[in-house]
Amino acid sequence: MMPNHQPEQIDQAANMCRTDVTIYHHDSLAEYRKLPNGIVVTVFDRSGKAYPAKIESGESVHNGVLCGEISWQLSGGEAASSTYTKKDNRHLTEQSEHTPFKASDGYVLIKARNQSDSGFSLSKEPLKQLADPLKVKVSNDKNKVEAVYLPPPILVNLRLRQNETVYLNEKQIQQILDDGGYATLFIHGYSVPLGHMGRFATDEELGEQVQYRYRLNPEEMQKPFLHQHEKLMKRLFDVISEKRGEVVGTTNRATYVINLKKFQQRPVYSKHYLSNRYEELEDTYNGFKALAWIPNVEYYLNLAASGKDELSDFDQWDKYSRIVGVTWSGSVDPDMNFFRSEMYANESGRRLAGVLRQLIDRGIRINIITHSLGARVALSAMNVLGDFDREYDDKIDNLIMWEAAVADNAITNLDNYEKKKAYNPVAMEIFPYAYKVPKHITVLYSQEDGVLDRDKKSEDDEFLGILGGAYPKKYWAIGGPKWAFEDYYQGTEIGQFREAIHNTILFDSPYHIQRKLPKSVANCRYRIRELLEREAQQVAAHGEIAELNYLKPWSHFRRFPKEVLEHIIEVLIDNVVSNWKGKGSAVRGALGHRGNRQTVLGQDKWGDSVSAKEKARWHDNFIAAQPQTKLDYFSQFEIRNEKMFYYFISHSAMREWEWKDIDIHDVFRAIYKYSYREWIMKRKIQEYSKFGRY
Repeated sequence: MMPNHQPEQIDQAANMCRTDVTIYHHDSLAEYRKLPNGIVVTVFDRSGKAYPAKIESGESVHNGVLCGEISWQLSGGEAASSTYTKKDNRHLTEQSEHTPFKASDGYVLIKARNQSDSGFSLSKEPLKQLADPLKVKVSNDKNKVEAVYLPPPILVNLRLRQNETVYLNEKQIQQILDDGGYATLFIHGYSVPLGHMGRFATDEELGEQVQYRYRLNPEEMQKPFLHQHEKLMKRLFDVISEKRGEVVGTTNRATYVINLKKFQQRPVYSKHYLSNRYEELEDTYNGFKALAWIPNVEYYLNLAASGKDELSDFDQWDKYSRIVGVTWSGSVDPDMNFFRSEMYANESGRRLAGVLRQLIDRGIRINIITHSLGARVALSAMNVLGDFDREYDDKIDNLIMWEAAVADNAITNLDNYEKKKAYNPVAMEIFPYAYKVPKHITVLYSQEDGVLDRDKKSEDDEFLGILGGAYPKKYWAIGGPKWAFEDYYQGTEIGQFREAIHNTILFDSPYHIQRKLPKSVANCRYRIRELLEREAQQVAAHGEIAELNYLKPWSHFRRFPKEVLEHIIEVLIDNVVSNWKGKGSAVRGALGHRGNRQTVLGQDKWGDSVSAKEKARWHDNFIAAQPQTKLDYFSQFEIRNEKMFYYFISHSAMREWEWKDIDIHDVFRAIYKYSYREWIMKRKIQEYSKFGRY
C-alpha cells in the first residue's frame, strides 16, 4: 500500500481504492498517430486532486489515482512551428511573424473509453473540454484508458520574416494522406496580422458548476485552434451581463441596457454597442486576425461537408478535417499602402508554388479557397506553376476566389498583351499562365462589397464603400518614401541610380563610386534595361523556380516573356526617373465586385447593359470563351419574394457574426446556405474533388 498511499480527508469516508492509470493518446485519423512526446497530461480524480505526467511514446502514466470518474487536460510541449524571425527592411505592422504553436495545441479531445469497455464515450461539446470535461471510470483492474483527439492544425507560414525552405514537413503531409489524400487550402486577405489563437472557456466564465478544486490557468492550457460558435459565445456574453447586473434588450432600431444594480437604462446603438462588447470575447476565445480566420472558415467547411444545409451544431467530430491554413505578410505599414501588400502577395505566391509542388508530387488532390487579396497569392503560385511547360496543368481540382481583390480580367492569357497594358499600370494585374493549373475556377462576388468598390445599397455601406471603395484607389499613393518600389531597391545599383539622378550629393563621393553611376538619364535607362534583361535570361535558363533580385516585385512570373519584360522595364525606368512617383493610376474593377459583368456579359458594375463601344472596351475574348465547367461565377444574393436581396453585405462577411444582434439581417445564415454549402462544398469541392474523409 505504501507506494500509492495518499492522505485522506477527515470529513470523508476512507478512499481505499487507488490505481495507476495509463492513458493512450492518439488522434482521430489512426491509432498509430500518437500525440507528441513532452505534452503534460493533468488527470483529475473525483476529489479534484491533480496527477500530472508527460506523454512518452503516446502514453501518460498517472500513479495513485482515486478510483471512479477521471478527466484530464493537456498543456505544453515543445514548439511545433517556426520561431525564427528574419530581420529586414520590410514595412510590416508586426516585428515577429513566427507561429506560436505548442505541441499540445489543437489536440481537442472528442472521445475516450476505458479499454475494457466496448464503446467510446463521446464529448457532447469538445469546445467545453475545460469547463465540462469528458469523464471515464477507472478501477484497480480497469485502469487502461484510450483517448482520441482532433488532429493538429496545419499552418503554412509564408510570412516574409521567416527563413523556411520546406513549408510542410513529413508528418503534415502524412496527416493529409491519412485524412483521405485531399488538401483544402485557405488563404486570408490583405491587412491581416498573424494574431494569436483563442482559448477554452472555463466553468466559471460559462456560469457552470466548478469542475476542479485545483484551479487551472486557461492561458497555460492547450489552445484548441477551433472556432467557438454562436451558441457558446452567446452564453459567455450572457454570463458577463449577469455578473454586471445588466439586462440587454433590443428593438428594431436600437439596443437598450438596464443596469439592475444602478436601476438606470442606457439606450445604445445595437450594432456598435454589441460589436464592441463582443470583440473582447471574440479575441479571447476565438483568437485574433489570421489565427482566428483559419479555424472559423475550417469549422463551416466541415459543417457544410457533413451535409448540413442550414446552420446547426456540428456533430461529426470523428470526421472533422483540418484545412491547410496559409498565412502571409499582408499586414503592411502604413496599412493603406495596398500596392506594397500586392508585391508581398506576389512573393508569397512564389513560395506557395513550392508548397503546391510538395503536395502534387505526393499525389495529394488540392482545393484552394481564397479571400480578398489572398486571390493574388494563389494566382501568383499558379502563374509560376503554369509556366512549367504543361507539367502542372490541371493539377489543382478547384480554385475558389471569394471577394477577390484582383482585376476582373486577372485570369486572361498572354495574347494581345500590349492591348491589356492600358489598365495594367505596373505590370501586375494579369496572371497569363495561372488558368492552366486549376481544373475548375469559381468566382464568388458581390456588389455590396464596400472595400472593392462602392456599395449598391447605401443603407448597408461600409465606410470605404461610401468613398467608392479602397481597391480602385490602390495606386493613388504614388510618391515619396511610402511608394513601395523603394523597399526593393534600397542599397542596390538601381537605388543608387535613382539617388544619382535626384540627389547630386552623390557626385561628391569618391571617384570609384562615381564611376559606377549613370552619367545621364539616357545612360540610366540603358543600365536598368541591361540589369533586368540579364536577370531575365538567367531566370529563363534556370530549371526550377529561381530566386529573383531586381525582378523580385514581379515574383508572380517564373520566367519573363518578351512583352512582359518590356513592360516591366518601362515601369521600373519610369519610376526611377520620376523618383518613385510613377504615372497612371487607372485600374480595371475588382473581380470580387464585378465578376464577369464587364469581361463577358456586356454590363456595367451594377448589371445594367452598356453601349456597344463600352462593351468592346471591357470585353475579354479569352475569358468569354472559357466553358462554365472551367470558369464559373456566382453573384452572392438571395431571392426573397421575387426580389433580389444582397446578403454578402461586408467584405469579410464570410466570417460568422457570432452575436445575433450584430447580424441584424441574419445574413450569415444565407452566407452559409448559399456560399459555403451550395456553391463551395456541393457544387465545387464535392462535385469535382473531396473534403477530408466526408
